[in-house]
Amino acid sequence: MKKLILCLFFLATVWTAAEIRTWTSTSGTTLEAELMEYANRTVVLKTAAGRKLTLPLAKLVPEDQIRITKWAEGQEQVQAKTQSARNSATGTDTQSTLKGGLADLLPENLLDSNGKEISRNKLAGKTVGFYFSAHWCPPCRTFTPGLVKFRDDNKDDFEIVFVSSDRSPQAQMDYMEETNMKWLTLPHRGKAANSLAGKYGVRGIPALIIVSPDGETITKNGRDDVSGDPKGALAKWTKSGTSTPTATADSSGRKKNAGGSETKWLTNLDDALKEAKKSDKTVLINFTGSDWCGWCIRLKKEVFSKNEFKDWAEENVVLLEADFPRGKPTLGDAKEIKKRLGGDVRGYPTILFLDAEGKVKGKSGYMKGGPGSWVKNAEKFTGS
Repeated sequence: MKKLILCLFFLATVWTAAEIRTWTSTSGTTLEAELMEYANRTVVLKTAAGRKLTLPLAKLVPEDQIRITKWAEGQEQVQAKTQSARNSATGTDTQSTLKGGLADLLPENLLDSNGKEISRNKLAGKTVGFYFSAHWCPPCRTFTPGLVKFRDDNKDDFEIVFVSSDRSPQAQMDYMEETNMKWLTLPHRGKAANSLAGKYGVRGIPALIIVSPDGETITKNGRDDVSGDPKGALAKWTKSGTSTPTATADSSGRKKNAGGSETKWLTNLDDALKEAKKSDKTVLINFTGSDWCGWCIRLKKEVFSKNEFKDWAEENVVLLEADFPRGKPTLGDAKEIKKRLGGDVRGYPTILFLDAEGKVKGKSGYMKGGPGSWVKNAEKFTGS
């Protein structure tokens, strides 16, 4: 116990050493601020007025860079000693690790609200909510305060991973500070963030995807659960474990999702190809401009939103969307998909049919006649 107390005392003295001082940028400008955090070659400074500034380490002169890296090394050593002392005092010398399913979805390190790297193992044993949001989105700003309270009330068993659609890393951190998000986040628009958006077919924000400690999807409607029943939502998720719609058959023998759930559109090409290979289906890619392209809007309204198309798609294709809106940021891997297949796209909407190896089998677009005519034409490329 004495060892733990000494380590905690040393840690406190190191942190107080990070007092307000003058920092100099490579352009020659200076700033009086306190060094708060350093992680992932990103520095967080705090002025006397309380304003936080996040900037790359490379933006500071070499002398300041050396000072910061030495300070960070000292922090890591002290924290390691403190954790070791805590483990010895409590008899817990081994750290819980994240289980395979959830670990596969995340990088080894996440970021906290100060931009500091935190091991993903902090999520071990907890139900996790992937929160797709951004400060520029009014519905997000309306929902976030309630989610912050929900998370804080249930933090022992539940944690949020924020997947930001903000326009810059600075905007992402400012949003977290402004709304008092004490949870974790992914690096701004990194590979992991795009993969999650693709995996769960996120097409709009805010969205809250709930997964079990094993990484199994519990629900994609976490937002409705938190808003409608904040006191009972976590118990509902824990009890359900996983949420897979039961398939029923209509009079034609085709399977139908119980409850009329929305059609699942992926946004990651590699995920779609893997699913196509696994299920022996064709990939249907919809290149669209959802908020400006008139023909795209008509195609969705007259075909893709109809049950006849949904039932056919459920049985025969893997749906993939590459959306290029003008009034909001592009989500998922749309730009990467167009880069890989753009030679076959001359306008919107363009529908491509791919085999499981990624080879284009055919092309379509908007057609009059509703879902029946459209599906009949598509079956030339799917073999259904």
